Amino acid sequence: MKQSNRDETVVGGHAVTDKKKMEKIFARIDLENPPPICPIRDVLAKALDKWSMLIILMLGYNDTLRFGDLKKKIKGISPKMLSISLKHLEQDGFLVRTVFPEVPLRVEYHLTDQGKSFCNKILDLSEWINDHFPEIVKRRYKVDEIM
Repeated sequence: MKQSNRDETVVGGHAVTDKKKMEKIFARIDLENPPPICPIRDVLAKALDKWSMLIILMLGYNDTLRFGDLKKKIKGISPKMLSISLKHLEQDGFLVRTVFPEVPLRVEYHLTDQGKSFCNKILDLSEWINDHFPEIVKRRYKVDEIM
């Protein structure tokens, strides 16, 4: 997928406007009677929360990691939050937890195909953030100075 201009994305050699993408998404929703649960918000709330996004990126970069390795690589996450996030990501099909019946017990995590696909989307977002972060921070400080 290649970005050709602000309103157009090239997919497989075909231009797809952002407007058409939005129309496709909104065609599935009755805007007069929206569903009680928004599927987009529901999935993103768990998959892009503070810790889950980092877990997905770490597993995308490292292929397979154990609980302790994830804990070391994701600074600031508590064991409880790591456990909860891993359970949610497994439940939603983003990763697989493999238990090896050894002493001591060994547990490894790796992304599913769905998780790898989602990781690629997060990489696009992460790239955008890295490109724009200096300007965003600069503007934050300007806003803070005004207030």
